Amino acid sequence: MKILVTLLAVFAGALILLQQGESELNVFEAILSGGQSLTSGQQFVLFELRLPPVLAGILSGAAFGLAGSIFQNQFRNPLASPDVLGVVSGASAAVLAVGVFNLGIPVQLAAITGALTIAACVFLLGWQRGDQMTRLVVTGLSLGYLASGVSSYLLVKSGSHEGAAAFAWLVGSTRMATTASISALTVVLVLASVFVAIAAKPAKAFELGSAKAETLGFTINRWTLALVVVAVLLSAFATAAVGPIAFVALLAGPIASRLSGGRTNAFALSSTIGAGLVIASDLLIGLLFGGQHLPTGLVTGLVGSAFLIAIIFRKKGGAGV
Repeated sequence: MKILVTLLAVFAGALILLQQGESELNVFEAILSGGQSLTSGQQFVLFELRLPPVLAGILSGAAFGLAGSIFQNQFRNPLASPDVLGVVSGASAAVLAVGVFNLGIPVQLAAITGALTIAACVFLLGWQRGDQMTRLVVTGLSLGYLASGVSSYLLVKSGSHEGAAAFAWLVGSTRMATTASISALTVVLVLASVFVAIAAKPAKAFELGSAKAETLGFTINRWTLALVVVAVLLSAFATAAVGPIAFVALLAGPIASRLSGGRTNAFALSSTIGAGLVIASDLLIGLLFGGQHLPTGLVTGLVGSAFLIAIIFRKKGGAGV
């Protein structure tokens, strides 16, 4: 029921976003008439200008939300998300490098390379049994700042026009998505969702502890590696499409867990909540700033920062991060 309600909220938000704009356009009437009520100019505005950012917002939000929930479930820590652990920053730096140096490499491949490189470094440098989460988070933050430094250098190296566009992409904007990146993200999100559905039983077993999971026949290292790689790929393709929209991966899982009574493997709900967070952010930007096309990450960054501070203060005095 909660998933259905969230989906309906996302759908309603998407319709409102499609309605927003300077051109007069009745989206509800267009849907009822199958698009026949629109002129050719209105069809261009709806299908070429307004619909792609909305689709990109839904898909990227769902991908970030699912990726964050997988990380948090596997490492049993609300701070363990792709953006906090530097994975998204690695993907961003790699995509920017391709654009600045005109390498001719598909942005999706660059994002995957950057994300996997940072993820591998985080786990090689930060994994240690016992206190591994503190080491992982600190290592991920450090490598994330390193990747952000590389991105800043690439911004300076790019021209003024390219730098402005790159800055908007670095904050995270649904309007930066292309048809190719949306299509690629759709395929990856569908395949990842199928795999996560298959892996739901092992993921639930992990909540009982490593000994219990292994008693049930699940090898933690194998399933953890597979799920983390899937989460990294989701983060990479979402970043390639819309840029590193901040904190969606961090926020979606805990919100889903709260709504589902404390479950940390509410993957489907986390995915829909991630989509809702991005759509809600774009709606808020449209409400507050009218026709200005500001980056989506402005809102998610503010909300996510407050949430991160709340987690740190709540854990103050506890053992580890």
